[in-house]
Amino acid sequence: MRRLTKLFYSFLLLTLLACGSSKVLSSKDPSVLSLKKKTSEIVYNWEYIKEQFSGDYEAMHSWLLESGIRARYAMMKQNMSLSIIQGIIGEQAFVSGPHQSEINFKSKTTFGHYNPVFLNKLGAHLELLYQDEAFVRSAQSFYDREFKGYFRVYYLSYAAAVQDDKVRTRYLELIENAAELDPYDYRNDPSIFLQEAFRGFAEGVENQGYNVYEGFVCPGFWVRRSIDGTADEFYSLLLSAMKTFDSDFL
Repeated sequence: MRRLTKLFYSFLLLTLLACGSSKVLSSKDPSVLSLKKKTSEIVYNWEYIKEQFSGDYEAMHSWLLESGIRARYAMMKQNMSLSIIQGIIGEQAFVSGPHQSEINFKSKTTFGHYNPVFLNKLGAHLELLYQDEAFVRSAQSFYDREFKGYFRVYYLSYAAAVQDDKVRTRYLELIENAAELDPYDYRNDPSIFLQEAFRGFAEGVENQGYNVYEGFVCPGFWVRRSIDGTADEFYSLLLSAMKTFDSDFL
């Protein structure tokens, strides 16, 4: 039995090595260069992009211009929309959910389940981009202004939310039973439930100087990632960015 076990693991290792050796990504790959180009366009032109942005609700699906991701995504869409990033990475970002060629912010009874293959390939691209010292220097102030506080709240909320079985179970119940629940009772709204479930966390990070709105919404992201099984991939992406731009905090 022991010999069979050793043979099995030896075969598994050889298989993994064979699969992994078919394509080694490099900083000169067209997809990496394309990601760098699109990202650099955002970094270098950000103030102009913000000035030209209309800021209306229909454009960003939010009333909050300086909080969360929706307004920032709306500003970045011309350079880095969902379809653009999928084209660069060569994979679909979602395996299921309401999102098609564009992000659907209106669905209350379903949410996007991310594609782990997409996330892992994105991570490999970003690691190469972060090795470009000139790019990192140019992007540091942009990160500090737009994402440092936001990413810190994501980091702090990970431990608070990703393993919360009680919240995850109730959230799924609200989604699955939406047709039977009173739609006019705000307590039956899955998004509102998630926000209220982490009110204590949100108020805590607000006391630390962070954005309270982001304190409400970031934990819900980790609850959804614990459901679709991509929490580890996103946490790796988060740590990679923070090690590059905010290592002192870690």
